[in-house]
Amino acid sequence: MTDQNAPAAPRTGVIRKRHSGALFSISFWTLAVFLVIAVTAVLGRDSGPFILAGALALIGSPAFASIRRRTGMSRTMAALIVTAGMVAVIALALTLLAGPLAVELTSVADRLPGFLDSVSERLENAFRNGLGNGGAGSENAEEAASEASATLDLAEKWAVGGLATLFDTIFFVVITPFTLLFLLRDGHHAIGIIDRALPTGARADVRELGSAIRNQLAAYVRGQTFLCVTQAVTHVIGLWAVGLNFAVLLGILTGLATAIPVIGNIVMFSICMVIAVFQFETILPILGVAVVFGFSQLLETVVLSPLLVGKPTQLHPIWVVLAVLIGGNAMGILGALLGLPVAAAIKAILQFAAERRARGELELRRTAGEPR
Repeated sequence: MTDQNAPAAPRTGVIRKRHSGALFSISFWTLAVFLVIAVTAVLGRDSGPFILAGALALIGSPAFASIRRRTGMSRTMAALIVTAGMVAVIALALTLLAGPLAVELTSVADRLPGFLDSVSERLENAFRNGLGNGGAGSENAEEAASEASATLDLAEKWAVGGLATLFDTIFFVVITPFTLLFLLRDGHHAIGIIDRALPTGARADVRELGSAIRNQLAAYVRGQTFLCVTQAVTHVIGLWAVGLNFAVLLGILTGLATAIPVIGNIVMFSICMVIAVFQFETILPILGVAVVFGFSQLLETVVLSPLLVGKPTQLHPIWVVLAVLIGGNAMGILGALLGLPVAAAIKAILQFAAERRARGELELRRTAGEPR
């Protein structure tokens, strides 16, 4: 006679396999995230072109897939078309910005000395009124020598920094498109190699969690790109309408700073307010600068972030600040930029674990007859 309890063993075995696959997937992707962090920390700023290429690959992958699906074109040709198109868009954007930026930089060069003189005069008057006139005539020669030495040191640093910046620019221009091309064309090979190396019982879970992480990062990168552009346009128009000096340059920098959530806006708001305080004699334009930043922040929080980035990728503001600060303290500006994408990936891993936990697939279970 057939044992009525016989089907229970295979069912328990399936549960244990899925439990094992979920744990393996969580461990695998957690290790992968920390491996990316470690490699980035080792490479430092040299990792910039690869990070940018990865971000562009996330943005361009839907177009790549669409071209392949609609035309049946080879992966190489489709990757070349997408890479060339993205390079052309970036070049066009830089070309369109070159004219206004050239005018703005010329204006900066013309007005900056006078602006600095005005700031210096105001500070000098403030110190003189607050502290009185103090005699320090015997120290003038020493102070002059110290200032001359500091000026020479600064000039040397600028020269070295200029050469480093030129090298970094060439490195970015050459390496980024090359890396983007091969990520689009050959990325599936790397995924296939990793997939074949995984345990058979864990492949489905690893693919599922990997797809969730990729979707989180893709939504974040695409949304943040459009967010930076819209914030730049908003601040350029708003600061120009207020009459703030260097409005175009400050607006573009504010848009770029939006890539570092919260912290970037605070820094640019502080810079613009300082310029406004020393530029304007009345309170109304200064309040106008504050209104521009307040409006843009409200627009970002209520409209742009939910629309462009999406609710699934949104993190609590406390976690955003912590991610940016931890990344910034660990790896500087590069770490601040990577802080939120890493946090988004970790969020996807935690969501996956919570869902599997709710379905009972991360519970410790014993098969019948297994010793305690």
